[in-house]
Amino acid sequence: MELTGITTDGGGILKVWRNEKQICKIVEKIGLSYGRITTVIYLNNGIPIKIIETEENFGHENGELNYEKLNEVFRATIYVFDWENDESKIERTGKRVLSEGSCSTFNYEPTIERAKKARTE
Repeated sequence: MELTGITTDGGGILKVWRNEKQICKIVEKIGLSYGRITTVIYLNNGIPIKIIETEENFGHENGELNYEKLNEVFRATIYVFDWENDESKIERTGKRVLSEGSCSTFNYEPTIERAKKARTE
């Protein structure tokens, strides 16, 4: 909760890659009771150029969750043309089951800020 600012029941992982002093890739995985949401952000000169968000849900067997099996139910690939003006192209496959979608690339700014904070702590 301290680093991510998100309350989860399955924990979370924030990985940050950098090229010299610039962050070039961020991966955030949020574990939830029904599955996992993963966000991957690729940056060029500190500006996001591509974002991939996936929702994976645990499988079901005999009316119960199967925690051994994750099924990807949704994927959005966002190609960012102009970060400052929120210009992008989004390709979606599948359908969100329990996660909420974002209407703007600006909704990913908190993840970028958490990555910057993680690099300084």
